[in-house]
Amino acid sequence: MNILLIAPYRTYSGWGEGSKNLAKALNTLNHNLAIRPVYMSNEIEHEFTDMELLELEATSYDNYDVVIQRVLPNYFQKISNVINVLACVFETGNIKTTPWWRYLTLADSIFVPSYQEKKNLLANKLQTPINVVSEAIDISKYDQHYEPLKDLQGVFNFYFIGEFIERKNLTALLTAFHREFKSTELVNLVIKTSGNIEFINNTISKIKQELCIYHNLNNYKKEFIICNRMSEQGLNSLHKSCHCFVMPSYGEAYCRPAVDALGFGNTPIVTDNTGMVDYINNDNGWVVPSRIEPVYTNNKPLPYIYTSKENWASIDILSLMRCMREAYESKQKKQQPNMEQFSYKTIGQNLDRVLNVITNQ
Repeated sequence: MNILLIAPYRTYSGWGEGSKNLAKALNTLNHNLAIRPVYMSNEIEHEFTDMELLELEATSYDNYDVVIQRVLPNYFQKISNVINVLACVFETGNIKTTPWWRYLTLADSIFVPSYQEKKNLLANKLQTPINVVSEAIDISKYDQHYEPLKDLQGVFNFYFIGEFIERKNLTALLTAFHREFKSTELVNLVIKTSGNIEFINNTISKIKQELCIYHNLNNYKKEFIICNRMSEQGLNSLHKSCHCFVMPSYGEAYCRPAVDALGFGNTPIVTDNTGMVDYINNDNGWVVPSRIEPVYTNNKPLPYIYTSKENWASIDILSLMRCMREAYESKQKKQQPNMEQFSYKTIGQNLDRVLNVITNQ
């Protein structure tokens, strides 16, 4: 089978990282693979040095049986005489109300990383076959040594890794943390995000003012904020320095930092009715109840998505507080899952099964 993967693997982003790992999972198979870059942002990795991917990028075949496009739906193009696969992620429900819908109907098959996404698409009665294939990760990093960050030692550290956008719902995390924990308790909230530090601090101060837990902002425990770009080594050290990863997001398809938290032996707290519950449960973490509600945000990735015609999951903050308190008081790590389920080999085998089905239909 000749496979062409078109994906943004040359960009610094979650999409870029996921695309790199998709290529490497496909490359474990006994199929002919070529890859080509596409760019959906200006965060381009100009000094691209991954020799495995560079070799696949230099590879070409006269024809292809399957073309996998890992792109936003509006970038998808149907190619004649091949099986067209759209590999995408969806963080909201009721996608049928968006212009993306017609692109989904053009694909011969859709790959998504979670059953929550498949459930949402089926609820809209999408006729295109949907296949759930989780994202791959280089699991060898979990067995390596990383120096903990000195500033985070000796304290129980809750931590968050993600963009500083409304979808990630940092307001819920800040509310839960500051309402549940007194400033005298030996506990930190570490926020690794991106953006202007002054804007981030001002936004957090505004949230605290509106919470009115303390009249004086100086009485709130100070968050440990990191907003500079960190290397993979640095991020891995952050995981090793912390204890409980919290992702209160309104919508997640996969959430790589949550998977990494598990891989490094930490215990995650996540929102129910999101893609994270495919691999996080109450045995290896905490799943916080949520309710489905209309999307309401000013942070729209594109003007025509994340409108209130769509749905997402709003975490129950009181339940989030209880889970954080339990994590802090117990200080016991829950059961760690077998991370082999995310390896290139395992995800490659899952991809192989799906590809054999769609090419033999």
